[in-house]
Amino acid sequence: MSGSPWWSRWFGRAPAPAPAQTPPPPASRAATPAAPPAAPSLPRGGLRRPLVGRDGQVAAFEWLLADAAGRPFDELKALWQTAATASRPGLVALTAAQAADPAVQAALPPGLWLALDGVPTADTVAALRARRLRVGAPAGVPVAEPALDFVVLTAAGAGLDTLLLAEQRWRESQPRVLAVVLGLTALDDAEQLLARGFYWAGGRLSRGRATPSPQPLGTAAHRICGLLSQLAQDADTAPLAAAVRGDVALGYRLLRYANSPSVGLRTPADTVEQAIAVLGRRELTRWLQVLLLASASSRPAQQALQQHTLMRARLLERLAERRGEPEPGAYFTLGLLSTMEQLLNVPLATALAPLRLREEAQLALLQRRGPWEPQLALLDALEEPDEAAVWPAAAALGHGPELTDEAAAAWAWASGVETGP
Repeated sequence: MSGSPWWSRWFGRAPAPAPAQTPPPPASRAATPAAPPAAPSLPRGGLRRPLVGRDGQVAAFEWLLADAAGRPFDELKALWQTAATASRPGLVALTAAQAADPAVQAALPPGLWLALDGVPTADTVAALRARRLRVGAPAGVPVAEPALDFVVLTAAGAGLDTLLLAEQRWRESQPRVLAVVLGLTALDDAEQLLARGFYWAGGRLSRGRATPSPQPLGTAAHRICGLLSQLAQDADTAPLAAAVRGDVALGYRLLRYANSPSVGLRTPADTVEQAIAVLGRRELTRWLQVLLLASASSRPAQQALQQHTLMRARLLERLAERRGEPEPGAYFTLGLLSTMEQLLNVPLATALAPLRLREEAQLALLQRRGPWEPQLALLDALEEPDEAAVWPAAAALGHGPELTDEAAAAWAWASGVETGP
């Protein structure tokens, strides 16, 4: 396999601190990007990337911490504890020397998947397993001993055939070993590898290998886009209610949502008109946007992409709220639409055509320019193989270490959103 070793992106040195800068203005106005800051000194909420499992859902998180080998021990313990208490299993990087250290072993909470930078000794594996930890190593030359729980393959510079052959060679040496692949550049590749036996797959899940061929939107998606356009034009409640009532399934789902515990109505909504009135236009818009995800054409990793999309949308909204933007919901829409090409399997221009988007969103989504482009640049950076790419993108929006907490909150919110029928 070509490319740099997979562990170098975890254990590389953090960027040098940048000189102090005046924070740039909010992204809704053109601004000169700030100089890149150093990675934050504390992991706080921790940066994570989703790993897709064989069932097409987010099965685990890959936890990131630049220069992990040189971090103070207390910082590492904080990250390990955060990863161990998350809603999904956590994959964290560790050097073989750290893994062999009794002090490190005693500090590791149970349940973590430890991706080491080399094959450990049998004694190290036994000590870690005694603490209910999973042990893995980079997929170099296969070895029969010690028996590992998983191996980590990196997609950088390697085609799918190379990855599949490497996984096969390891299975010949250790039939029970699980294969995890990181650094994929398209969700399509993740789906293919998972279908061929890989256990987890991660990388740039918001992208595909090629732009889909032009085709019309599905009926459900087109209807929802029409309702969103009516809301954007401040349509009266009567035509909105009439359009919802015209779709039995849509009307049922609206009433079910309005009367759900998460909304917390004191008096049940008995009609579509009542549901629209009590929810309000902002919440109704949010509900329809989430439904747009559920209307997407089925693909193997559909659930993972939907949850990842919701996290991206909520993160941009939370950051806009933190900056005091007057319309944070507009950034939720921007994040949501940023993966529509993969979700709906149509060209992005086709997906956006029925919507009345403001110029800033059109420029960012279709041309990757304009005052809202830095928002998408941050989402892209969160999928890059090097954590250091995140902090310059965050600084361009006036953010720093608080990004980790906001991302953690966005993942928690996305995990609880119902997108099923």
